[in-house]
Amino acid sequence: MAGRRRQQRRATRRPELSQHFIRSSAIAERLVALARIRETDLVVEAGPGHGVLTRHLAASAAQVIAVEADPTLCERLNAKLSAAYNVTVRRGDFLKYRLPSGQYTFFSNIPFARTADIMRKLVFGSAPPQRAFVIMESIAATRFLGQPFGPESELSLRLKARFHPSIISWIPPQSFSPPPAANAVMLGLEARSEHFRQGSELRDFDRFARSIFRSHGGNARNILRQKVPGTAARSLTAELGFPAHAAPSNISFEHWMTVFRLARWNGKHA
Repeated sequence: MAGRRRQQRRATRRPELSQHFIRSSAIAERLVALARIRETDLVVEAGPGHGVLTRHLAASAAQVIAVEADPTLCERLNAKLSAAYNVTVRRGDFLKYRLPSGQYTFFSNIPFARTADIMRKLVFGSAPPQRAFVIMESIAATRFLGQPFGPESELSLRLKARFHPSIISWIPPQSFSPPPAANAVMLGLEARSEHFRQGSELRDFDRFARSIFRSHGGNARNILRQKVPGTAARSLTAELGFPAHAAPSNISFEHWMTVFRLARWNGKHA
């Protein structure tokens, strides 16, 4: 019987997507518990696979919408979860799925090969979640987290303007079947309620972040000279405590936010 289940899992796994399923119910239960899913939450899960996470999400949330592209897995999930009144299985590609317009929580052990596309939909799409918990490779996570886990980037600055990112849990390779080549993490995103009061200001910050990392000869001093008056640039460099020749990636989101505020006040945000 166990051998038949392994064969079924192999038959539905798509190696080109770099799919790594959570190995046990105990691991799934721990990860869902760390997310602190509330009994009032609407949870959207992408790629539920065999439903090991879905069961525990259903036990905590008001409603779970599980979006699965594989028709065979959809059929099995509907059979497995038939007693879970608060679970709806939707067949389709998550990247084409229309997300709820109201508040919802996203939770998924995503196919690692789809990380960039899924994160782009969640973070920069028209219906971002209030909270998100995304299981991905640790190396990929550093690109979204920026400092203190790695260098800041245009991507990390734009993400941090919208969410508070954090690592909720490190997940060793043996927690998955098949095991990935490196550690994974559960990345947490919590929507910001501060910084931006209107959409135009957020768009201005996006342009500001792009200009920082696409600037020729872009070190801190040169970029500051472009964004704020010369005397303010010199005093700001000293006040914020970073070297004049520091690369943009070595300067934190919080410091860039200060520069953005001054630049916007001076009409030089782009």
